[in-house]
Amino acid sequence: MLGSWEILLIIFGIIILFGPNKIPELFKYLQKGTREFKKSINNSDEIK
Repeated sequence: MLGSWEILLIIFGIIILFGPNKIPELFKYLQKGTREFKKSINNSDEIK
């Protein structure tokens, strides 16, 4: 499990890599990908 310091370092690294203006766009794509992944899991359960 990640501790609070590790999480803060990861967030700080993301801000440095992508810049503060790109972070909302990055989370939008992450949310869309997660939603599609959940849909595919639900569809595979229905096939069985």
